[in-house]
Amino acid sequence: MNYSKVAASVVLTLAMTGMATASTSTIDITGDNSSGATSQSTLDSSTASIVIKASESSSVISQTGDDGAFADIKQNGDYSEATITQTQVDTAPNYLKKRRAIINQSSTAGYNEATIVQVTAAGQARITQRNNTANALASINTEGRALMTIDQASVTGASSATITNVGDKTNATINQMRGSNLVALIDQTGNENKSKIQQGYVNGLELTDSTAMIGVAGNKNELSVEQKYGSNNTALAGALGDENTIETKQHGSENSLLVTVMGNGNSAGDADFMISQVGSFNSATATVWGDNNVSVITQAGDNHIAHSTIMGSGNTSTITQQ
Repeated sequence: MNYSKVAASVVLTLAMTGMATASTSTIDITGDNSSGATSQSTLDSSTASIVIKASESSSVISQTGDDGAFADIKQNGDYSEATITQTQVDTAPNYLKKRRAIINQSSTAGYNEATIVQVTAAGQARITQRNNTANALASINTEGRALMTIDQASVTGASSATITNVGDKTNATINQMRGSNLVALIDQTGNENKSKIQQGYVNGLELTDSTAMIGVAGNKNELSVEQKYGSNNTALAGALGDENTIETKQHGSENSLLVTVMGNGNSAGDADFMISQVGSFNSATATVWGDNNVSVITQAGDNHIAHSTIMGSGNTSTITQQ
């Protein structure tokens, strides 16, 4: 047997296989009623990009395998849909366990929808929607350690944003800077996670009839909700676990805020629950089950209602109305 020929054949086969595993896909479309789709399953880093300048368009990217994949969708048009799905096998090497998914949508009339589903040990998912007049819908669902962000700006529309995650040491942020009838929801399961919702951050455009909700199950998590410059808004924050921190702020009138906590503090630290409202005719409710917790409600303005209920030992409750 000629071993040199066999060895050369093996090397050539491996080299060709290695070259075949890395993939790049690009789709560029101009014209209404269009669609673009990419599917990749490789053993090395893959990249997929779809750019559509059209209304009533659809974009889909699906990436599987064990590679560190990157997916990017850009849509400029009304009534458009974009979906990115990234899944990764459990046997992937640690240096490949990182994926990125980005969707950017802009429109005139709005009514755009974006969805990211990501399963990876370490990932990044981001949706940005800019609508001049009306509605946007965004959803991120991840499993693993992830950095997740949804940015929405709608002048008059009723936009909705949802982030769901199962994992530890993750960051989830929803920014809804303009609009009314907004809905933001973050649901996380795990430890040492950070969840943040900001609504109504543009001066001169009031935030009205909007809802922000954060729910976590786990320990040592940080929750933050802030609603600015408006009325008839609702904020809800709930935590199941120990040593969690909740901070909620509302600016405006006739707003309502509810915090519910089940868990305990211990020698490593206490669970802190802070409610702050600035304006008139606001209501705040804090309900805590557990030991060694701290509940603080601060209201500045006239005609407020505050209610604090704590069941457990070693707890502290403070209400300040000015």
